[in-house]
Parts: sequence; structure tokens; C-alpha cells
Amino acid sequence: MRNQILAYASIYEAVIENVLNTYYSDTDEFDCLIHHTIPTKISIPQDKQKILQDTLLHDGKVIVPFYYARKKKVKGALPMGCILTLAATGSEMSNSSVITNEDGNLKRGLSSEYGYFKFSILNPELTYTVSKYQTMCGCTDIIMHILRLMIL
Repeated sequence: MRNQILAYASIYEAVIENVLNTYYSDTDEFDCLIHHTIPTKISIPQDKQKILQDTLLHDGKVIVPFYYARKKKVKGALPMGCILTLAATGSEMSNSSVITNEDGNLKRGLSSEYGYFKFSILNPELTYTVSKYQTMCGCTDIIMHILRLMIL
């Protein structure tokens, strides 16, 4: 029953995404939904930060200066490939990634039609260092996907 609910939810999500992308992608509402604004931290030297803390009226908390940046739409990317080291993750089929800005340790998710890999390589020997538990989790995941397709 749970798997059926998950399968239906996945189908509904795919249908909604398809309808939005097909019929509403040129509207302002769709643009705001997909490309929302996010707060972005501004790096200020310590001496200037101290001046701000002393000058501005506040309740003693640290002042974190930021501005609102708009997420930009991806317009292209270099062709990428992946080398799999863990079985059954599905990373070779995903268009999503996490971009990390080391300055401030900011992480942002990114999903784009340009994010798919052009090729994937799996050397089974690279998976030998993975624990038995993790390998069995991957095998269970594969079996569950197959059973879900057979049941539905």
C-alpha cells in the first residue's frame, strides 16, 4: 500500500511538473516559483563589521549583512561524466547537484536539464570497499524498484 502511494505521488509530481513546464513556463508566477530570491551573505572585513556593530542600534546580536539575489536560470553547461563508486544510488540518472561556495560554506541545490551526465563508468572493483550493510541496502533498493513495477 505504501509503495502504491509513493508511486502515485511520483506520477502526480511528474504530471504537475510537465503541465507547469508546458503551459505556464512563460508566466511571471512560474518564473517566481522556479527562480525565487535567496538571501546571500556579504563578506565584510572584521574592522568594518566592528564599526557596524558599534554604530547601529541593535539588541547585541551579531549583525549578518546580506542582500537578496535571484536564482539564475542555467543556460548551458560543459558535458560531464561520472565514475560510480557506490551501487544503487541513481546518481548517474539524476540532473540534480549541490553547489558549495567554500567562502561561508554556503550550499545551494541545482537542478537543470543540462545536469544530466553524458556517460557513466562503473568499475565493480571500486565498490568492494563499501560495507556489506551498504551493499545490501543497495540490493534491497533495486529489488524494491523491480517489485514495485511488477505489482503496479
